Amino acid sequence: LQQVAPPRDLYDRPANAFVAGFIGNPSMNLFPTRLSVDDQGRVVMDLGGQPVLVSGAAAHAAPVTAGIRPESLRLVPAGAAEGAVRGVVEHLEYLGHETQAHVRIATGGDGGVRLVARLQGMPGLAKGETVGVQIDPEGVHLFGADGHALEH
Repeated sequence: LQQVAPPRDLYDRPANAFVAGFIGNPSMNLFPTRLSVDDQGRVVMDLGGQPVLVSGAAAHAAPVTAGIRPESLRLVPAGAAEGAVRGVVEHLEYLGHETQAHVRIATGGDGGVRLVARLQGMPGLAKGETVGVQIDPEGVHLFGADGHALEH
């Protein structure tokens, strides 16, 4: 047994990376990263060599696992929004009421980070298209090396 809580709490505040990845469909995007402080004193995580703001997090020297629910991602035209991370659409699942877009963020030689974004309706995206990925800073979950959620 990993966590005992109401379903909404399991989804919104998973106690560890296992619960985070188990609850939800599609599951939470989980990937390794490092935290740092930018020149404005804000905590950011590294995603493909690009800084992404993390709301309410404390700087953490050790590597962490970041978790982002698919609905906390928004796709925009590449270069259209400051703070958006550049990615390439690898696969699209059109489900009528929503589309699940699988996007790869290049990280330099290791295959990159693959994220699934949940989008409303059927947006006009194409496989191979370069897009900007906006991440809601409030939607970023952080897990330590032991897999347990970090307070933030």
